[in-house]
Amino acid sequence: MTLRGLIAVFAAACAAAGAAQDETFEVLALVDSLDFAAVYDIETATGTVQTLEHVLLTHPTSVLWRDKGGSLMRYPSAEEASPYDESPLDKRRLPRQSVYGYLRLNKCPFDVWGLVFGECEKRGLDWGIHTTLEESHWVSATESNWNLRHPQFTTRTKRGSPRLASCSLAFPEVMEHKLRLVDERLALKPKTVFLDLFRSGGWSPGLEYVKPVCDAWRARYGCEPPDNGGDPRWLALVSTWQMKYVRAFAAKCHAAGVRFLLGFAKLDLKDERVWLHTALDWKALAAEGTLDGVVVMGVAADPKRPFESTREILAYAKAHCGRAKLYFHASAYEYNGAGIPNYARWTKLGQGAVAARLLALAKETGCAGAILECVDYRNYSPEVCDALEKASD
Repeated sequence: MTLRGLIAVFAAACAAAGAAQDETFEVLALVDSLDFAAVYDIETATGTVQTLEHVLLTHPTSVLWRDKGGSLMRYPSAEEASPYDESPLDKRRLPRQSVYGYLRLNKCPFDVWGLVFGECEKRGLDWGIHTTLEESHWVSATESNWNLRHPQFTTRTKRGSPRLASCSLAFPEVMEHKLRLVDERLALKPKTVFLDLFRSGGWSPGLEYVKPVCDAWRARYGCEPPDNGGDPRWLALVSTWQMKYVRAFAAKCHAAGVRFLLGFAKLDLKDERVWLHTALDWKALAAEGTLDGVVVMGVAADPKRPFESTREILAYAKAHCGRAKLYFHASAYEYNGAGIPNYARWTKLGQGAVAARLLALAKETGCAGAILECVDYRNYSPEVCDALEKASD
């Protein structure tokens, strides 16, 4: 190579390094406004802004607002109508902590999404939607109304027992319904859509013993489907429809100029948990350019060496992200057993110190940012908020 060529390569490398350093470390806050209902009147514009202002104490660079919870959408939806049984709506007769079953966030007398996204724009923040794999992600409490109206598509166990909380993507009608819901989300004008696979409504590949999948199995293997829903061949078959859905979801987002993030927990070095619970090959999706971002919402850390094992798993994820950005959690929310409180118990450090270590790990392993799982009222301590503020400086 000539001297001029070497100079050009060196200059390009320096420019790339400078650009990487100039990129802001993102902090993505996940918000379900319902979780603030015992504190603010979230069916009003004032309560909605109060909720957003509390979330901003965590110093996010982007706010991802939840579009549903249980079976009730948080916006006017043609696909998912209101519950069949409408409860009285006079909240003045109720103690504040008992309002949850009476909220109708799809019928607010103002544009919730326009207000939230507009406030984010005024404050120099990005914005988007946090959505889940199933429209009903509280499987023990509620079912999606669309699913209840279409029992012919209900998922089933190997024994044939129906699970009304979910319908199978193997039916074309279900796929079409799901993609119409994507259109509804994009009509809200997000910059980002984050599809969260962890909140699955209790769905698993072991619930896909429906006619289209079983027929495909018999045609491929010439025998009855396996009893074990975790059989690698069964997972690969179910993956056919899971991958089709995610690709179609992402394609709609990209056509609208919206970035598409996919997230899961708990990631381990063998990648077994993600595959077993989602039947999705996220590495293939990243390699082909379907994903703009991979969100690791928790890792299977070793309690005896939590930070070291976390670094190893993040390095594994980074090596398989392709061009997609990698995001790691800095979560004060603990239900997946991978949040800041667990690291604090393992290490005997304070939560602020743990948050700082996790954020440093994320940067060191090439993550583009951190995701804050469920920013609920006061669940991120001032010490953790301080660490988050420093992370995005």
